Amino acid sequence: MEGQHLDLCFETQEQVTIPHYLEMITRKTAALMACATEMGAMLGCSDEPTITALRAPNGPTAQILVREGKVRFLGLSEAGEQTIRRAHAVHPIAALQSEYSLWERNLEAGLIPLLRKLEIGLVPFAPLGRGFLTGNVKRAEEYPEADIRRGDPRYQGENFEANVRAASAVRDIAGRKNATPAQIALAWLLHKGPDIVPIPGSKSRSHLEDNVGAAEVALTAEDMAALDAALSADKIAGPRYNAERMAQVDR
Repeated sequence: MEGQHLDLCFETQEQVTIPHYLEMITRKTAALMACATEMGAMLGCSDEPTITALRAPNGPTAQILVREGKVRFLGLSEAGEQTIRRAHAVHPIAALQSEYSLWERNLEAGLIPLLRKLEIGLVPFAPLGRGFLTGNVKRAEEYPEADIRRGDPRYQGENFEANVRAASAVRDIAGRKNATPAQIALAWLLHKGPDIVPIPGSKSRSHLEDNVGAAEVALTAEDMAALDAALSADKIAGPRYNAERMAQVDR
């Protein structure tokens, strides 16, 4: 379990001081901290108080968690270039968690070059496009009200049809490689470099085992180029999130 990532983000309506914020982190994760050091855990946060904590008047309080052995590394989630630079200038950031996949490539122009310059790893979430790249998808309105995909613009209307066409390239290559579409999508990420480690979610053991199998899939330069072209930004229809959710992303 070396290098586990504990995503310790939480919301609060309280007006907190920096020491109070640090206390909140420690208190709310007390049950996990006992094993965090042995696992080589990384503290990952995504909100502005985290950066404020890094620049506290009495010292960079996030560093205290490292110094006291409560965590071994610090990470950020969904942070933009300016936030990453600010945080990394105070304490080395080990990894950024952010959405990156065959059909969401917004990190390629600026963020990935910055991460590599600063030697920060990338942990892509939603590497399967919230299931779309597996080929086992339905239109937005066919999902339950509580399912995030029901409100996903890329699952809606004409966007859905266009994205099914784009994703067909994944199925085609999967057929030639005797692999599943999910394995091809994950293999594409793994072939992007050793500093990129996707974290696909799974609710079943069979899907977990299928995802692990992506590590054994070999993609040629021609395969990579074909996938890059088939799912380029101009081929994907619809924004990543609706306007309300996009407003919450640090980009």
